[in-house]
Amino acid sequence: MDTRALINKAEKLVRSTGQFIKEELGKVSASDIEAKALNSLVSYVDKEAEKMLVSGLSQIFPDAGFITEEDTPDDDSKDFVWIIDPLDGTTNFLRQIPHFSVSVALQVKGIVQLGFVYNIMLDEMFSAGKNHGAFINGRKISVSSTTRFNEVIVATGFPYENRDT
Repeated sequence: MDTRALINKAEKLVRSTGQFIKEELGKVSASDIEAKALNSLVSYVDKEAEKMLVSGLSQIFPDAGFITEEDTPDDDSKDFVWIIDPLDGTTNFLRQIPHFSVSVALQVKGIVQLGFVYNIMLDEMFSAGKNHGAFINGRKISVSSTTRFNEVIVATGFPYENRDT
């Protein structure tokens, strides 16, 4: 399969998974939430989204392995390995804070070759491929040419996990 066809198929699957997640926003009750670890939550939405991605990606590369967040057994022993975070930002999703995404990458022989991050609430699909460039909704993007620090914007996020344990 050529890379452009692969990107198109993966983007379509990631978007449809994101739409499922968006449809479930506000529907998850407290009894539907499990704590995997301190500040690490999971719900049926995470699990179902992962199933959708694994099923669809298995059709693209039937012999590929997976590294996932939820119930799919990890198998990184194969040449092609999909790396999946089906609902990146579960805590935000569960609190209805509109900053969460679907994140998927394809690793080939230990090197990440493709990546997809779908910002669900803004309908922004970021994709990048080694030797193919980076895109948002199909439009090429690149690093700014700005070299003066006082002219740039810097953003960060803070991890939830407690590194003291």
